[in-house]
Amino acid sequence: MKFFTQKNLVIALFLVFLFLRLFVDKTSMFFGGDSLKFLETAKRFPYHTLYNNQLYLLHPPFYPYTIYFFNLTFQQDHIAGIVLSLVSSIITFFILYRFFMMLTDNFNITFFVLLFFTLSVGFIEASHIVFRESYVIMLALSALYFYAKGVRFNSRKSIIASSVFSGLLAMTSDHVIFLIPAIVLSYIIFNSKKIEFKKLIFPNLKYAILPLIIAALFYGSWTLIKYAQYSKHENYPNGYAGMPLSTHDLGLPQAFLPQFFEDYDGPKMGSDLIAAVKRISFNIGYMLNMQPFPIPKGLNFTTMKFLLKPVHILYMIIVYIPLALLAIYGFMLSIKETIKWKKIHDNINLYMIFSFFIFASPILQKLTNPRYMYIAYLFFFYFMSYGLVSLIGKIKSLQIHSKVIPAIIISLLILVPFWYYKNPHIVVFNKKIAAAQNTADFIKKNLPKDAGIMAQGYSVELIYLTGNRVIGLYSKPEKLMNMVSHYNISYIVLTERFNDYFHLSEKSADFVRNNPSKFKLVATIKEDYSGFYSEDDPARTDEVYVYKIV
Repeated sequence: MKFFTQKNLVIALFLVFLFLRLFVDKTSMFFGGDSLKFLETAKRFPYHTLYNNQLYLLHPPFYPYTIYFFNLTFQQDHIAGIVLSLVSSIITFFILYRFFMMLTDNFNITFFVLLFFTLSVGFIEASHIVFRESYVIMLALSALYFYAKGVRFNSRKSIIASSVFSGLLAMTSDHVIFLIPAIVLSYIIFNSKKIEFKKLIFPNLKYAILPLIIAALFYGSWTLIKYAQYSKHENYPNGYAGMPLSTHDLGLPQAFLPQFFEDYDGPKMGSDLIAAVKRISFNIGYMLNMQPFPIPKGLNFTTMKFLLKPVHILYMIIVYIPLALLAIYGFMLSIKETIKWKKIHDNINLYMIFSFFIFASPILQKLTNPRYMYIAYLFFFYFMSYGLVSLIGKIKSLQIHSKVIPAIIISLLILVPFWYYKNPHIVVFNKKIAAAQNTADFIKKNLPKDAGIMAQGYSVELIYLTGNRVIGLYSKPEKLMNMVSHYNISYIVLTERFNDYFHLSEKSADFVRNNPSKFKLVATIKEDYSGFYSEDDPARTDEVYVYKIV
């Protein structure tokens, strides 16, 4: 049928894509942690300060800078952040189409990659929350697309475009360290002229190296700034949730990541083999999470007791086990085709395999999250799509372009009204609800505006809501009073949630509770998040304790 042209099929899928992201089930959105870090640093443009009113070193400044400029139009910081994520996801949709069409020259595979991207629960959520992920994916994929296009077709304009996106990514996220090997991989595989390693012949290197130089220059500059800031201070509040770090062991690794400091402490996570297997399994499992069969986020062996319902188990059996097998089949098929190609140059499947592992490498971190690997999802979707197209192709009566894909589009368009029925609210009209609001209200009414606060977990929330100077609770009780004196702290805030669930600085929290002669309890405050958590989830409520230092 003439109606089901490639262009019309992509437009129809994009309409579904947009609908799934514009309409949500709630009239308000819960903000805490990273989202408030970005809104607060955007508010402080161009200084990029946060904990203790010092330069915020954990994340580069370009993402909050962009929120600031968006906010000049929208005049509500959370709406500016949401719109930025939404616009980024829309750009990604079309870049993804052009990227996979350029590499595979196969509309069927590209369509299914776009389909999985459209239905992915992780990508749907990332497109309308104030996290960097949607923005980072757009920058990274754009850099990769223009680079591959530049070296493949010898286009200097594309190389320059890739350089711009690489530089912006370097000033947005540490994920640029994964982009660099991906760019090198693109140069090796897609170069318009074959590279001769034995003869040390690297064609087009003069221009092809430009994005690497730009990325290294920008990221190196940011790292140098961090090093300089650390070197000026005996302690710096750049640990988990703004905890102070002793900088006595400062070196290049510490300048790259604060986790390398000896003083670094964070949520207690299992570090044995079993814990690693669990972590990897759950993160890979979330790559398969699709609408309209969503699995709850934050699922692990603890939360599954109250988050996992019988319907989710049914989804796993009927939907996710077949999808997992499909991904495995597509991956094995990619390996087979890689070997059959017998060369590196223009080996598409080799590129997909290595790119997947490059961007999935954060899964090896002790403290990780599915959103750290979203770029890897795109290559994972390729394996699923490759396997699916291969299987459908074996059934001669099923013509993918003329029958299967139109049937999928029609089914999705029929499901759109059902989505609207359960998600009738437009996301850009959502109200903002921040964590620790009751605690912040108490502080604003009862504590001096210039009082320094040390908080167990809610440090960003209290900075954003009160304007007070706040740092994280130092994790070593034997040095706690020294840090209190060093940072001129007047109050300490403890919480049940971060103490009992995350075990964050729990020894210092016990020290505060057990020394009433040094710390006077002045308030016990209830926080209620029941509108955003399931009934059995302990995170739906919290109890916060405010102590005055005597």
